[in-house]
Amino acid sequence: MTNGVFEELKPQGFIQDFSNAILTDIPTSPDWAESIAMTLLATVLGKVKVLTKIGPMGLNIWNLMIGPSGLAYKSTPLLYYVYPTLVALTQLIDKPMIMPGRFTLEGMLEYLSEKHPAGPMSGTPMHEEGCIIRDEFTSLFKAVYSKGYMADMMEFLSELYDGSMQKRYTRSYKLEHTEKVYMCLLAATTPYLFSVMERDFFVQGTGNRILYTMFEPSELPIIDPEEFFITGQIHRERMSVNEDFSKRLADVYNSNLRYIFPMPEASVIWAKYKMKKDKEAAGRYRLNSQDLEYSYIQRQPEMTLKIAALATVSRAQNTIGKLRSDTLMINEEDMAWAVMKTENHLRHFRTLLSKWISTPTSKPVEIEEKELRYVLSFITGNQDNLLTQQEVLQLTGFSKNRKFLELLGTLISRGDIRKLSVDDIKGLTAEVKARHSLGKFRGQVPNVYQIEP
Repeated sequence: MTNGVFEELKPQGFIQDFSNAILTDIPTSPDWAESIAMTLLATVLGKVKVLTKIGPMGLNIWNLMIGPSGLAYKSTPLLYYVYPTLVALTQLIDKPMIMPGRFTLEGMLEYLSEKHPAGPMSGTPMHEEGCIIRDEFTSLFKAVYSKGYMADMMEFLSELYDGSMQKRYTRSYKLEHTEKVYMCLLAATTPYLFSVMERDFFVQGTGNRILYTMFEPSELPIIDPEEFFITGQIHRERMSVNEDFSKRLADVYNSNLRYIFPMPEASVIWAKYKMKKDKEAAGRYRLNSQDLEYSYIQRQPEMTLKIAALATVSRAQNTIGKLRSDTLMINEEDMAWAVMKTENHLRHFRTLLSKWISTPTSKPVEIEEKELRYVLSFITGNQDNLLTQQEVLQLTGFSKNRKFLELLGTLISRGDIRKLSVDDIKGLTAEVKARHSLGKFRGQVPNVYQIEP
């Protein structure tokens, strides 16, 4: 479908209103404004599920915006729209919806496990649902890779997204167990992320659960001094807008809504999309089991279903407080828009990968040495003391990118391995050639690395 159709199908109601409010004042990415609106709506839908054959699916979504500092206006909407709206919402529903943005694993476990101390809610979880709002998301990576006590953070974040926590032992409260959690995420960072992000962010799974927005403004905003500075009255009016949005979210939170189900036409669109993405993911996996895109593509249908459900709630938001039924139906238009929205995030994800691969890494020397020893262990561990480049890639799980080639280059320059010449390869025994698929060369001669004698 064309971009015009995508714009035409955009959901009315809360998502459009909240994103328009942001874009009226702040020159940020329209995709980011829309993602913020969707995440806020998702935050109050912890009791709502899409029931599937595989199991019930929650509507929580995780969004990350990456853009240049001071130019992309990543954090400004969080500061002036998201926080005030969620603070006002907390007062309306008497439940904190802003989760800690910076935390240790043990600290967050204890926070999630905290129960109501008294009253009719005694013994029930206090902080099992909400939204994590994190500016400078890059600092999380630096903590994970430099602090031992943060080593399990990525696994923990994946569990937060999936909503089912494993039991863990903490020093303060001993065995911590949270039955179910429902967590949304709004985070922003600069392209500095690419110099500290590691491959296991995607391989482990956390990175494949996030909807990405990449934004570099092509034109700088024109500043009109007569409009830039506002009166106290206008400021108060804008504050009241946030209060209005919080009331609309409270109506959704307090509504009878519990289930969302697609209409037959919408089901057909989703099923076809699911089969298409499964085929694409399987094809990429067969070519390279360590392909970073395949698992992200595999998750796209799930993301699409969540986005379609949120679009449906957005359209019905103004009347949802009067809803007598506990079910809403996803129509064909919302599902079609959700497919295009998900594909848009896939384009952002691919841009992220390309920029990450081409960005120099910034990490301690001991981490690079650990990677060098890791690569070398596979070559020395082979009975022939040699491996082709393709074998190294498959065994290590690395991608063929600048970083990987630099590791091999460092091993060669240090004298740990050598790259075999054409004559060296031809001089190998038939058994060795067979073990490494080094038959007759067709086209480019494969790169083969051997331990230096």
